[in-house]
Amino acid sequence: MRLFVVSNRVAVSTGQSAPGGMTVGIEGALRAHGGVWVGWSGKASTDGSVSSRCVAHGNVDYVTLDLPPEKFQGYYAGFANQVLWPLCHGRRDLVAYSSGDFESYLHVNGLFADELVRRLGPDDLIWIHDYHLVPLARALRARGVGSRIGFFLHTPFADPDDLFDLPVHGAIAESLEAYDLLGFQTRGDLESFRTFISRSRASRRLGSVHLTSPPRADVFPIGIETAEFESTARAAQIVDTRLSAIFDRLGSGIAAIISADRLDYSKAIPEKFRAFGAFLELHPEYEERVCLVQVAPIGRSEIPAYALEAARTRSAYRDLRAAHQRAELPVAELLTESVDRPSLAAAFRRSRVGLVTPFRDGMNLVAKEYVAAQDADDPGVLVLSSFTGAAEELSGGALLVDPREALSVVRALRQALEMGIEERRARWSKMISVICRNDAAAWAGNFIESLRGRREAPHLRSTSIAPSRDAPRARLDFRAVRTAQSSWEVQAVSDRARHLVVGRAAPGDGARTAFVTNNAGVNEFLLRVRSAGYTTELLGPNGPVKL
Repeated sequence: MRLFVVSNRVAVSTGQSAPGGMTVGIEGALRAHGGVWVGWSGKASTDGSVSSRCVAHGNVDYVTLDLPPEKFQGYYAGFANQVLWPLCHGRRDLVAYSSGDFESYLHVNGLFADELVRRLGPDDLIWIHDYHLVPLARALRARGVGSRIGFFLHTPFADPDDLFDLPVHGAIAESLEAYDLLGFQTRGDLESFRTFISRSRASRRLGSVHLTSPPRADVFPIGIETAEFESTARAAQIVDTRLSAIFDRLGSGIAAIISADRLDYSKAIPEKFRAFGAFLELHPEYEERVCLVQVAPIGRSEIPAYALEAARTRSAYRDLRAAHQRAELPVAELLTESVDRPSLAAAFRRSRVGLVTPFRDGMNLVAKEYVAAQDADDPGVLVLSSFTGAAEELSGGALLVDPREALSVVRALRQALEMGIEERRARWSKMISVICRNDAAAWAGNFIESLRGRREAPHLRSTSIAPSRDAPRARLDFRAVRTAQSSWEVQAVSDRARHLVVGRAAPGDGARTAFVTNNAGVNEFLLRVRSAGYTTELLGPNGPVKL
């Protein structure tokens, strides 16, 4: 058995580690099992075709695909990041749906599926990551892949009401149901998923009904490589020249409040600047004693909402500095380029407060990295948005805030800056124990072991329930035969019934077993197929029966 990992980008194509809990956890799992990591190369194909290359390091192959630019644009900058991303982060006002983008989204997932089919063996496990690749399992099933396939969503799960407003909500539901196991960051995400699938199954048209129970789903909160990050923070110097200059000017008399986010409308960076300004206005005694350091690399600039957010961020930053001027070191610093991992770890360790206040986040690994970076004898304080996955794990030690309420952040900043050493140690101790226990290796190991576990039977996938126009009609289509007190064997009798459950017409008079189910399952199935125009009969030991 090999493990196949698929993500939008291959984080490791040269054998060198890259930042992030996902990378660390997956690399460890791949090395343990031997396997393949597949993803986009970051490049467009020059002739509009698809090309792939493979780099091997040890027992792991890194496969990257160059994708056709016109399809990639609709897939990535279109449906993935102007429909799914805003929905997953509660910004339905930013959704820009087009049927062309959705077609590109499906097309690119099909290209990933084609590449996988060429490389998969019958016993391989497949682990697919994030919102870019929701339809991939369904594309693989359509190509005959019967392997166990798992999916992990790194973002929050969207509000079911928002998903139902999409014209393609049924296709999204069917795509999710093609997996054997789905993993989510929090219990809330899991419940949102279950609500969406339950409502979808209840309202879905008969032309696209699933014959099986929903896939297994559970909570697998992602972690970081805690010990490695702590070691890096303890040993590293701030080598990034911009960040180093800031901390050199701080000296010992000014406390650093540090934030590190990708510049994204979900991160609430302008609101953070305004909340910090409110803190200084309400507590002027801190005017000369603190500095907010915000690292916010800019990305996805081709998407209008991101260009607007970058402008909002710069405006709020300028307003903050203009309102609170001081002679030497400004009250806030904004770095819009990426910072190397060791420098960031060292900066976390030197900062009195870690300020992590997104509107919504799947997990937010920066919060965990800030905790891991701290000196156990003199730890800083984590101020954390209640709307992050990390808040579910770190509530025992972090100061939780509502980023939409400036006064909530103001109160937490004052509490953090005035907190005594004993309370800081106690809070940090609670958090570090959690992130040591639930680290990246545990996250990956728990998911893979669950994926390798017994699949629920029957292993039937999505199939059209509308009668085929080409299949001949028959007097009897389905027969349900009672095999135990609450167990029924459903047989496909007619050619069109076989076409439905097997996927092709199978001439002949004999009945072919489609699946085995319980009383409730056979009731639901027969109700649906009768409504679609199929004929049925139920047989018990003594002849026809009624449920």
